[in-house]
Amino acid sequence: MLRAATSATTTTTPAGQIAASPRSAVRACPRSPAASARVPALRASAMAAPTGAAVVAASPVANRVAAAASSAAASPAAAATAAAATAAAAAPRSSSRRLLIVGPGVLGANAGRLWRAAFPGAEVVAQTNTDERHARLRDVGLTPRVRPADFAGAAEGGGGGEGGGGEGDAARGAAAAAAAAAAEKFPYVLFAAPPSGSADYAAEVAAAAALWNGAGCMVFTSSMSVCAVEDGSDVDEACPVAARGAGDAKADRLLAAEEACLQAGGCVLRLVGLYHSTRGAHSFFFKAGEIPRWGGYAVNMLHYEDAADIAVAIMKGGGQGGMGAEGSGAPSATASAALAGGAAARTSGGGGGESGGAGGGEPKQQQQHRGAIFLGCDGHPLTFDAMVRACESSGLPAYQPAGRVAFTGDEPPAGKGGRGKRATNVATRAALGGWAPRYESFARFFAPRSEGGHGGEDWYGSAEGGKGQW
Repeated sequence: MLRAATSATTTTTPAGQIAASPRSAVRACPRSPAASARVPALRASAMAAPTGAAVVAASPVANRVAAAASSAAASPAAAATAAAATAAAAAPRSSSRRLLIVGPGVLGANAGRLWRAAFPGAEVVAQTNTDERHARLRDVGLTPRVRPADFAGAAEGGGGGEGGGGEGDAARGAAAAAAAAAAEKFPYVLFAAPPSGSADYAAEVAAAAALWNGAGCMVFTSSMSVCAVEDGSDVDEACPVAARGAGDAKADRLLAAEEACLQAGGCVLRLVGLYHSTRGAHSFFFKAGEIPRWGGYAVNMLHYEDAADIAVAIMKGGGQGGMGAEGSGAPSATASAALAGGAAARTSGGGGGESGGAGGGEPKQQQQHRGAIFLGCDGHPLTFDAMVRACESSGLPAYQPAGRVAFTGDEPPAGKGGRGKRATNVATRAALGGWAPRYESFARFFAPRSEGGHGGEDWYGSAEGGKGQW
């Protein structure tokens, strides 16, 4: 089912890697006991609040911001900072569809482009670590800015004894919290930055959540690598996750970041293996030639354009409609009941100035998704071997001649790990009104147009998309 993040179930199985396949059975989804204790309370406050209320106010980051603001009366400088924060929060915005993208890379920049196409009057602010790609971001209609030096300070400083606690640390934490309070807020936030290069990934996500005003939706792009299944079996939105602290550092970082987003009322989008015409596992295989892995390993794929599109669909809200592409199946009774309930995962977004905005004519705001975990995949898992064959069969010069790639690993014993997983996202598609990927499968994307495929052609390979520069 589409998981509203309230379950207290945990798992102790080891972490796995991404994979995919259709399935209709849905299980209760696991979550850490600590998170389970917090999320229902957050959800209750979100449901009770009027449309446009700042859901993020219940987050630990926002609590520290409030604490810093309450101590502002101690000095004129602090009072001035608090006044600036109040003014920033009250300042009118050009559009109720303004979007902040943290990490506007291959996926994020395309999501911003799609958002601008859907809401021409909306500004999309693209936050980066450097100004290296700012010209390219402007070319696709985004407004770039460099990440503030104290962006995650509010989340990292003054953390109640978690590393430090001296007067200097407390002062820096209070200053960073006040700075976060003074920062402008956005009705929509997409966090699409990868964990690499971040000393505290969860703090980065929490800092982004502090910039969300709670009126629209926040989405954090995670990974299905947190799913503990690795025996080649079927999985869905309710896949059991790796046990925290069991030795998988990558899974630990992702799950902590997911929790930071869910605590704020945001949504998590777990993605499988992403690719486009010149980027992905297939490109690595053809460059490496010989890979010490088993060729029968099952993987799950989703085109980058479709990954951006599903993130945008979540932020737009609404849904609970029909199904996607032919053959995608139907949700199980459990998933249907959870989706029909709706109140556990959504709060109304139809009032309080959430329609109109700059440029006029924006459609009325849909119900907003809250605290849910979505799964992004095309529903057509394949093996490493099949991936290579699909590229070779395309006839594209980059993958010729055939036979250049060899997988030299041994097949693992049946019923053991090392076989991947097979994912399907029927519940996600239903929750998003019948969402379906433009590129139905990896094989169909690379199939020649004469055979009903896409010929390996996409936006990323076009002149507008920079011809493979993303």
